[in-house]
Amino acid sequence: MKKEIESHTRSIFHKIHSEQLAVPSQMERTFRQTDFEAIGFDKGYFNGKTCLEAGCGSFAPATYNMLRNGASFVYAIDLNESIFEHAPNMLNPYEGQYELRCGNVLDLDFPDNHFDFVISDGVLHHCTGDVMRGVRELSRLVKPGGGIYLTMLGRGGLMEDFMNTLRSRYQEDLEFKDLIDSLNAEKFKDGFSWLQRSLQNNGHGGGDIISEEIFSELFDEDLVLTIKDRLQSPLYDRTSLSDLAQELTSCGFININRKVFYNHFPNIRRYLAPLYFDINHPFAKLLYGDGNLQIFGEKPFI
Repeated sequence: MKKEIESHTRSIFHKIHSEQLAVPSQMERTFRQTDFEAIGFDKGYFNGKTCLEAGCGSFAPATYNMLRNGASFVYAIDLNESIFEHAPNMLNPYEGQYELRCGNVLDLDFPDNHFDFVISDGVLHHCTGDVMRGVRELSRLVKPGGGIYLTMLGRGGLMEDFMNTLRSRYQEDLEFKDLIDSLNAEKFKDGFSWLQRSLQNNGHGGGDIISEEIFSELFDEDLVLTIKDRLQSPLYDRTSLSDLAQELTSCGFININRKVFYNHFPNIRRYLAPLYFDINHPFAKLLYGDGNLQIFGEKPFI
């Protein structure tokens, strides 16, 4: 059952990723998500390093960015052969410097202390096993002197409750499921046009507060794919900042620190940026709890 859920999740994300190819802003954001200098890594950090992207998705964006920043070789791993459809095209400039492999991040076929750097970006919260099992598996692969960078959804906040409710409804309500599956930016626009007409026809005014151009920018196809991502995926197993930091410490990492990076969105998600940059603000805590965890740790030389 667990393998079926994980395979289904990979299929869902491959479909979403394939749809992203038609949305330039989404593709740009996907690769900017692992813009390591923007995240806070020193220039030259990856020079000569052998690295692993655990859960590379359909495009292997972190692999591309590590190679672009000087990594000597990168292994990119994900569950099934769908990674071979698009990733080779994305990585074409670095032919011979990477290897795509099928594998499960909870049980990888690499020896201990094998990599200078391991990244798993937004993957472990989709695993059906214990999230911390994934943390331990990836931690054992890091060489002394190497680093690990993990991102996953943190626990708590009203948004977690809200998204869990919508995800449950998506799984149980066929009419709602069809609505989400067929959602696109044009339907947002049609709904907004109807709302404007309704306001004007009923004498309430306010129908021209937001222009259609601005509305289309705020509710774009990028936002649609994000909504589908959050609801169509059957599992988001969140963890707390303290539990993740404690697990990394028990795995021998030091200098564990939280990176603060929030992608630039043209749509309505731009207004969430302050909540990520100041995650300890009471309003941010209320909405997002621990927020999006972006954690880096170093394994000391023995």
